[in-house]
Amino acid sequence: MSAHDETHLPEQPELTHPLLWTVCLLTAIVVLSWWFFDWLSSGRVDGRKHERLERHSLVGEPDHLKLIADRSPAVLASGAALYAKNCASCHGANGVPGPASGTPPRNFHSDGFKNDLGGGPYGFYTVLAKGYGGNMPSFPGLTAEQKYAIAHYVRETFIKADNAKNYAAADSEAVTKQIPPPGAAGGEGGEKVRPDQLEVAAPVQRLMAGMARAEGVRLHDDAVWLAAALTATPPAKRGLLVEIWHLERNRPGLVAEIRHAVAAGDQVRFAALLTGADGSGVVRPVFALASADELAGAFTALASTRAEGGK
Repeated sequence: MSAHDETHLPEQPELTHPLLWTVCLLTAIVVLSWWFFDWLSSGRVDGRKHERLERHSLVGEPDHLKLIADRSPAVLASGAALYAKNCASCHGANGVPGPASGTPPRNFHSDGFKNDLGGGPYGFYTVLAKGYGGNMPSFPGLTAEQKYAIAHYVRETFIKADNAKNYAAADSEAVTKQIPPPGAAGGEGGEKVRPDQLEVAAPVQRLMAGMARAEGVRLHDDAVWLAAALTATPPAKRGLLVEIWHLERNRPGLVAEIRHAVAAGDQVRFAALLTGADGSGVVRPVFALASADELAGAFTALASTRAEGGK
């Protein structure tokens, strides 16, 4: 035996194991999957809360020519009040803006108009209806009459008196040709109104109020029904019921569907709603990972609550 063989160190023991790596990998996959679906579910709920749709006004274009011609004292007085409320904070109470950190607002006593349609009545109106550049906002909450009232007030009070070179008594012929007729939809300068800013007729308001009350009653009944099921179920078996209870806060419509499925005795529909097997997507990862026995147990607990008279 050589000296080299005598001094050979023993092999180090294996510090890793394939099974250990497999368990770690599967754990990471489960955690990341749960995080992703929970994030996705929260994003959908938050998106529904903040979603704002924009569409053309249902009443179409106003009678622009009539509104342009009406520069009566009553219109100017209305414009003065509207200007003070909506415009003075940037352009100044007297049409002279104060110091600004960015692009200064227009000084109506000296500045010209950069709007492509000019500073005539209709051109001024389109700036209020659509905004201009990145600093001048639009005013979708104001009616066409209110926008023209502001336009007439500013033009007749500030521009005509102290900025005559930039005052135009009427829009140019080219701009006038672009003014859409009354009732037209989608014309140049047409107003866009968010659904929450549309005026609702009184009968519709009463109908909506009644629907809201009915929805409030339904939500209350659903909450009482779930609370009764939780109370009647042993703590060790409340896992999925607690998760369904959380849905009452951010997915009340889904809870109503779940309740209907339980009332109909449709356990397949119940499971599909929770696991996303109906194509609607996974509600929460915990439901997708739940066993058939766990889903059946939750269904039985909710069905028993209903059978005992709970709502």
